[in-house]
Amino acid sequence: MQPYGSDRVRESGGKVILHSRLSKGWTPRTPKSATHAEFPGTAVLWDDRYFEVLSADPLPAGGVRYTLGDWKDEHTFRVFETYSEESEARLRADHETALRHRRHSRLARLSSMILGHLPGSVQERLANELGLFPARMTLMSLIPPVALFGACVWLFVDAKVDQERSPVPSWLWFLALFMMLDTAVRFLVAMSQNRGIGSIPGTIGYVLYRLATGKRDAPPKLAPLPVPEEIAQHDSVEWRSWMFTLLPAGEQRALAQRYDYDYRKDAYSVAGAILAVGVLGILSSVSNLETLGGLTSLIVASLIALEQIARLLAFKKGPAGSVWGALVRPFIRDLLKSVPSPRSAGRGPG
Repeated sequence: MQPYGSDRVRESGGKVILHSRLSKGWTPRTPKSATHAEFPGTAVLWDDRYFEVLSADPLPAGGVRYTLGDWKDEHTFRVFETYSEESEARLRADHETALRHRRHSRLARLSSMILGHLPGSVQERLANELGLFPARMTLMSLIPPVALFGACVWLFVDAKVDQERSPVPSWLWFLALFMMLDTAVRFLVAMSQNRGIGSIPGTIGYVLYRLATGKRDAPPKLAPLPVPEEIAQHDSVEWRSWMFTLLPAGEQRALAQRYDYDYRKDAYSVAGAILAVGVLGILSSVSNLETLGGLTSLIVASLIALEQIARLLAFKKGPAGSVWGALVRPFIRDLLKSVPSPRSAGRGPG
């Protein structure tokens, strides 16, 4: 048998063993059981000979080992895969394209604080091209306005405690309050409707950019295709899964049973972000310990940091909840309704 590309092949016991660096998407045979009949594996045409994929085993070092046998006459097939030099060239090209998209997707995730301010239609196009969630991009873009408003409040309160004039100018207060109002509306839309929505400054900036570059015609809008219920639910769980990490451990295990959720995907990053906020609060409070406000801020920030440190240590054994779970519970109540009670849920991942 002639392998193609970087594949390696050998024959053993009347079967063909094909080692492939890339997954070809072939499905193995499903044996007969008490609940279903036998289903043949993918039919493969290789050098004018038809084979059936008997097994597909991922290799520890990467790649897949396919075991192929001659196609049985009692099985019928309507479609088949072709294994040839051309098919392997397409597979390599698709793999390289996927790698490029993955690199661009990582960069886009890091840039979501900016890209999330763009109009919703633009976010949808970015989602299709880079594999992002528009609602998550919108939520990431809410961080800068909230940080700006928090800094203004902090400086104002600090100045009042010290009986000094506030260093925050009026125009900055106006900008911060305006952005917070815009942020509140966008937050409600993203959480309740699971879609991206741009900010007012972002939309104005995008329109000015199109006018400046001569792109005055609005991009054509495609009629949205109906999304299957399973895919819609998967997307809803995927972009809200970071909230699960703040719930009690029992509820996280119940969610793991229902939605194949793994706390390790987002738990460390979410806890690390909250820990960073707590550490910043501690550092900013040290210089004001002589005031009641500074001492109170230090105590609150220390409790926040200590809780996250305890959670990070507990993640090695399993999921761990947070007091912040009460804040995210209203936004995932619909998903919690369809899971078993924590008492009946077994242990999840970890």
